[in-house]
Order: sequence, then structure tokens, then C-alpha cells
Amino acid sequence: MLRQYTEKNLAHMFMHNAEEILAAPLAKHILIQRVGQEQLTVGWLVGVVNSVAKSNPRPTLTRVFQALRVEVNNEFENLEQALKGALSLLGPKGKVAVISFHSLEDRIVKRFIREHGYIQIGKKPVFGDKGLRFERSAVLRVFHV
Repeated sequence: MLRQYTEKNLAHMFMHNAEEILAAPLAKHILIQRVGQEQLTVGWLVGVVNSVAKSNPRPTLTRVFQALRVEVNNEFENLEQALKGALSLLGPKGKVAVISFHSLEDRIVKRFIREHGYIQIGKKPVFGDKGLRFERSAVLRVFHV
């Protein structure tokens, strides 16, 4: 992707998959820096991100790698397919529980529930424990048909 995507495609991927505000400058910098590079490594990408997000690169690095992971794994499309597939397995009063780990996934789940007229169980979702790193962003939503 980093070698083949156009500047526009890279910027869209960073914005759509991770809401990265530096999407456009990152895409432009990647295009410039990839010329003449035999291999595009993790270290190379970290250097490119550090040169764009000079003051605080860590959150930008997190979002860039999230955007790449989401793109490679088709995570948003797979989530939508999994939601549709789960419903096809349910009986008349079946329930679906979904744990999302970032706001973009949660947004897809909320939209799916709303667009299909399903009823969320409980007024608010259940949020993960703030103390554990892998749990702190977790959101549990349960809905029924």
C-alpha cells in the first residue's frame, strides 16, 4: 500500500480508517520519501511520521499503524459482514453482543443498530476498565432483533 497507493488514496486511508488530521501531509511526505527507497520498513515509516508530526508523533504513529491494519484486514467491511451474518443465525428474540475497540468500529455498530431498527439493550453501552491497556477503549453494545 505504501508503495502503490496514490497520495489521494493514502490520505483517504489515514483519514477514513483512523481520523488522522495530518492525513494529507503524511500522504505527501510518504510519496516524496518513497522515491528511491528499495524497501519501505517500519523504521522508515516511523521516520516519515516523526518528520511530519514533530511535536508529538506518538498518537500520530498509533493512528497511522491503525489505518494500515484496518486497510490490510478490511476490518470495517468485515465488521459489517459479521453483524449481518450474526443476525442470520438468530432466532426470533435473539440478541447480539458486540465489543468494539475504537470509536470508528463503535460508530459502525451504532449505525447498523439504528439503520436496521434494532433495539439496544440498556440506555448506554458498557465501557471497559480504564486500568487495563487493552480494555480501556472497549465498548460493549448488546441489541436484539
